[in-house]
Amino acid sequence: MGGLSLIKNGPNPIAAKHFINFILSEKGQILFNQTNYQFPVNLKVQKFSKAPKVDKRKLINFNFAWSGKNRQRLIDLYKKEVLANPNKAKLDY
Repeated sequence: MGGLSLIKNGPNPIAAKHFINFILSEKGQILFNQTNYQFPVNLKVQKFSKAPKVDKRKLINFNFAWSGKNRQRLIDLYKKEVLANPNKAKLDY
């Protein structure tokens, strides 16, 4: 799955909004999904045949309620462990 966001105080918010609108359009979703094999978020667009099968993927059980309650603690931990030590961060896949 992917993510898309508008960066606060970015250098060109108008172009960024146009890009977001394009990516969310039918044409943008078809192009994006055919090249990245991700699921479309536009309900008018069918899933591309090469998209990964969700039932075959190992997913984490993300607890949104717990994360919300622990938001500030998680932000502080991220700042301490990742932002303060960018070369030390490890990704375990």
